[in-house]
Amino acid sequence: TGCGIIFDANEIIKIPAEFNGKPVLKVDSYAFHGLEIESVYFEGSNVTVIGDHAFDGCKSLLKVVIPDSVKIIEEQAFTGCVSLGSLKLSNGLTEIGKRAFKECKSLKSVIIPPSVDKIGEYAFDGCSNLEEVVFKRDLASIDFEYNAFNGTIYIKKLIAGDIEYPTEETSPVSEDITYDSEDIVPDSEDIPPVLDEVSLVP
Repeated sequence: TGCGIIFDANEIIKIPAEFNGKPVLKVDSYAFHGLEIESVYFEGSNVTVIGDHAFDGCKSLLKVVIPDSVKIIEEQAFTGCVSLGSLKLSNGLTEIGKRAFKECKSLKSVIIPPSVDKIGEYAFDGCSNLEEVVFKRDLASIDFEYNAFNGTIYIKKLIAGDIEYPTEETSPVSEDITYDSEDIVPDSEDIPPVLDEVSLVP
């Protein structure tokens, strides 16, 4: 809920753990939609859900640290946060919703925690400067929806678990995944083509 939200002079939002003696469990839908804020701080958080469109269109937002209490980031929660260059996802996160970080064009790297089971369609669509994606678990164990990383055209490093995949560094990635699994990882033919928009090359 938006109750008890504190704004300071530096355009920082502080979300308290409690308000009027009750825990703050959710950042509501459209709570800060389109506001001129630079960062978000969760104070001893109880928040488990960041609602849809909660920070949608916050074009000045520079940094977000999602607390470990958060389990779900709903659809379009951070869509259009074009200045967002620093993002830390929570270790307890299980689901990243559809278009959650769409058009976050300043984002250069993202670490997907091992707790994440599902990444919604177009979740990182249009993150055109994204260069590094690190998955802390095997790709086959994550439910990827359609084009989760569509438009991430210059990914230079893709790591999943203990495997680092080579990617094209200078050409835009194609929509069809291409790789020779024997060239990338010997004796591993079960690597799933889940990132349709990333072209893996030997």
